[in-house]
Parts: sequence; structure tokens; C-alpha cells
Amino acid sequence: MTRTEIRPYMFETLMYLVCVHAQVSEVTPPLLDRTLNALVESLVEEALRCFKQVKRFGMGGMLAAGA
Repeated sequence: MTRTEIRPYMFETLMYLVCVHAQVSEVTPPLLDRTLNALVESLVEEALRCFKQVKRFGMGGMLAAGA
């Protein structure tokens, strides 16, 4: 994998958000902001929970985690 490629799990996550955006926009546009904010907040909380399980990151590890 080169540095310009997106990781598969991130691609799937982004595609999921795109699909939710399309579906909510079609059914009830006024709820779009609240729906996407809730999903992104949940994703961030889960990422933070995962990062907290790592006892120590080196500089390279932290940069790789964000890539």
C-alpha cells in the first residue's frame, strides 16, 4: 500500500457516510445535519476508545494511525 491510498476500513466508513447522506437527504433533509453529526461523533468516540488502548505511540506510530 502506498501512502496515497486510503485504507480499506476508512474507505468503507466514508462510503457508509455517503450512503447515509443520500438516504437521509432523500427521505427527510431537515434531519441530515443531526444524523451525520451523531454518526461522526460516534465514530470519533470509537476511534478515541481504540487509541486509548495503545499504551504508547512513537511519532511514526501516531502518524501512521492518522493515515
